[in-house]
Amino acid sequence: LIAALTFGVLHNSGGRNLASATFATVAGGFYGAAFLLTSNLLVPMGAHSLSNLFSALLWLNAHPEPTKYVRPPKAAAASENEASLSQSEIGNQENKSKNDLKKKS
Repeated sequence: LIAALTFGVLHNSGGRNLASATFATVAGGFYGAAFLLTSNLLVPMGAHSLSNLFSALLWLNAHPEPTKYVRPPKAAAASENEASLSQSEIGNQENKSKNDLKKKS
């Protein structure tokens, strides 16, 4: 019982709510019972893995759009000004440079 409550409390962090903590407490009780019945730690570990897989599949089904996180550019930019330009601004600058080259030739 103490292990199940601890499991639930530890799963109440990271932006999770009371419902997920309650689910984790109940699941922790089942994992503990599975260990007590089998004396094999692999059984609750496998059950926990399957629970995580099932939760991930449910979440992905509810959120089919891809993640749109784009890692910011590293300090490889020639200047601070270039690092703050949007992709469209960079494209506009490239087109302007091409047009300038055409005018010179």
